[in-house]
Amino acid sequence: MMINTMSSKSSHKLVLVFAIYCLLLQEKCTKASVKLLCKDSERRALLEFKHSLQAMDSSGDDALFLWETEECCFWHGVECNSLTGYVEILDFSLQSWVVAGKILQKIGHLRQLEVLDLSRNKFSGNIPTSLSELTFLSILDLSYNDLTGKIPTSTQLQSFDPSSFSHNRGLCGPPISPNCSMVEPPPGKPAVGGEEDSDEFMKWFYAGMGLGFAVGFWGFCSVVFFKRSWRHSYYRYLDSAKDWVYVSFVLLKARLVRRIKGLSTRSD
Repeated sequence: MMINTMSSKSSHKLVLVFAIYCLLLQEKCTKASVKLLCKDSERRALLEFKHSLQAMDSSGDDALFLWETEECCFWHGVECNSLTGYVEILDFSLQSWVVAGKILQKIGHLRQLEVLDLSRNKFSGNIPTSLSELTFLSILDLSYNDLTGKIPTSTQLQSFDPSSFSHNRGLCGPPISPNCSMVEPPPGKPAVGGEEDSDEFMKWFYAGMGLGFAVGFWGFCSVVFFKRSWRHSYYRYLDSAKDWVYVSFVLLKARLVRRIKGLSTRSD
């Protein structure tokens, strides 16, 4: 009886040890099988891009709140190649999103990017030159934003249709215009240097006006003070002007009185 009890306890211990071993082995295998698909360099570039943006969905919440997890291939607006893990699509054109900010140079770190759609948002600033280095880029849409400046020159960017850059009043250069001199400045913003030139002109205008008044006034006072004949002539001129004003006023008053008396006589 005692032998059977001891053998039963030993078997229970063996089963318990075996179960613990299986659990540890399963956890180890699970950790080994969970490998991040996202490339670390591209994740860092996307995170830096996110920190320069303000993104809201239709409910007013942060549209990029998931852009904190380790696996960037599951982030909203991001799609990766299932085999290589490189980001192939970056799409912010969702109707429920409004994204504002600047397109950073770091966007050029997504070397395998094939689709970049940032249309119908509020991106501002210049188009980074690093976009011209995305040789796999086949779809580009930056329309309906507030982008400004010259479109970077490259065979890659100039090959896209002008509609990819449309409704950005501050953009210029091929393929939307032959050069930047033909593009009018955005509404509410003066042409480059226009405001500075206007301020400079007004500053010199007021300075010259004040200097001219001071020179003329003190020059006249000095001549009248030191030149007796001119001083006497000036006083005689003032007397004559005073007499002329007085006589003109008296004549005008007499004329008005006669006219009023004539009107009253006719009415009687």
